[in-house]
Amino acid sequence: MSLLKIIIILSLILLPSIGYCSEIDWREKTIEHIRLNIVLFTNITIICLTLLATMVYFRAMKTKNKLMSAQSLMDPLTNTLNRRGLHQRLDLLSDKDGILLIADIDNFKSINDRFGHNTGDKVLLRVADTLHKQVRSQDIVSRYGGRRIFYFLCPPAL
Repeated sequence: MSLLKIIIILSLILLPSIGYCSEIDWREKTIEHIRLNIVLFTNITIICLTLLATMVYFRAMKTKNKLMSAQSLMDPLTNTLNRRGLHQRLDLLSDKDGILLIADIDNFKSINDRFGHNTGDKVLLRVADTLHKQVRSQDIVSRYGGRRIFYFLCPPAL
């Protein structure tokens, strides 16, 4: 609901109070009338600002939730889908036919042991990049865990 609609609704709800305040005898209670109108205006302003801040907060949270949801499906090292992302994408496919290739890097533990984990990460990244360059738009590349990278080849569209 837009802020303008909320302000109009609040004004209509509080309008009888404004009318009541304006019926006060001006000669006897002018100061009280002014004080009540200031209090009423202040309350309406506080309510509107609170609603506006809440709307801004919820929009920011919605954006953060979308980002976190997308990040939870990706492997940050190889920038490919992770296990959860692969399963989700496969569930979305209308045609489950295809070919699943599994790239399991041989002697990967010895690469990590001999050259360090940074070099092992570079090897994983290089394998994932090589597969990414070979995929079609409908194919799926995923780091399934550790040293395994899955490559799902979807059938060509006819």
